Order: sequence, then structure tokens, then C-alpha cells
Amino acid sequence: LNKEGTIRGQGLDAPLRTAYFLSYSIILAIGCVYSYRPKWKIFFSMAAYMMFIALLTTVSKGPTLSLLLGVFTFILFVPRLRKHFIASLTVIIFLVILSFFISRLPTGQISSVIDYSTEMTTESGDEATSMGSRFIRWERGIQAFADTWGLGTGSGGFLPYIEDYFIFDNLYMHVIVEYGIIGSLLWLWFFVSSLRRYVRAY
Repeated sequence: LNKEGTIRGQGLDAPLRTAYFLSYSIILAIGCVYSYRPKWKIFFSMAAYMMFIALLTTVSKGPTLSLLLGVFTFILFVPRLRKHFIASLTVIIFLVILSFFISRLPTGQISSVIDYSTEMTTESGDEATSMGSRFIRWERGIQAFADTWGLGTGSGGFLPYIEDYFIFDNLYMHVIVEYGIIGSLLWLWFFVSSLRRYVRAY
């Protein structure tokens, strides 16, 4: 229960980290649906759907969006789904809407969750909001990048700029600020190289 009165689901960790683990697990479960024998398809399908409902209870936007992007990519790579792209997309949208209402039935907080998500996304001037705190971190990240002439602050050097009360967020900003232009290019090369291997594997 956060200070706005919205109940956020979590496992043994904070809601955001729980959501990231669920997002990753759901993608693996979806892959198992298309890899295992028919008798296991129902099991993995139900497991993926139950985890998705749990993911929505965390009210975490980033992991949910990354999961939907992953599912969208999965559809593009699976020939059977790509042939029925519009139908697959329609089913996913329907499941997202249905799962959202199911995830909030026990608490009856459908309207408060919508209000909370809208406020955290649109309010950019308050450091307590999701977007507001990000804008502050990004602004200080740009300042740190400029102070080091693009060479980077070194590992962990970004933290003094954003102060202790800011939660670690946005890996990309940390890579750019702490490792500078050269480190960012090396990280980008590693990322693209890994992506090429994933695509080849699919």
C-alpha cells in the first residue's frame, strides 16, 4: 500500500523489481508454449497468464511495456503468428484489458490505479512522481556528462550527482554518464552483437 492508498503487488522484493522478474519469466513461458509438446502447452499458457495478472498488480509501467514489446517481437518472428498479425494483436489487447480488471477485482481499486498511473506519468515537476524524478535524474546526468567532458565519471560516479534518496534507475543513463562516449560505444557494440545472435537463434 503506497502513500496514495493504491495497493501494489509484490513478491519478496519491491513491486518494480518483482515486475521485471515476472516480465522475463512470462517471455520464457511463452517460448515454452511453442517449444514443448502439446500436453505442456496448456500448462505454460496458464502459467504465463497468471504471471501476467500478477505483473499488472504491481502497477509498474516499464516492465509491462517491455513485456508487450517482447510479445510483439515474438509475433513478428513466429511465422504462424505473423500470418495472423492483426488477430494476434487483437487477442493480446483484449487479454491486457481483461487481465487489468481481473488483477484489481480483489481490491476494487480500478479507478484509483488508473488515477495513480496517470498522475505518475503526467506530473513532471514533482520529484515524488515517476516522470518528475526521472527528469531530475536525466538533467543531473547531462550535467555530470558535461563536467567530465564526455569521458565519464567512472563506475558509481553518477550517484553523488543524483543524491542518495534517488533510487537507481535507467541503466542507459548510468552507462552514458559513468563510462562516457567510449564506454557507451563499447556497450552499444555488445548490445547490437547480442541482438544479432538472438535474431539468428530465432
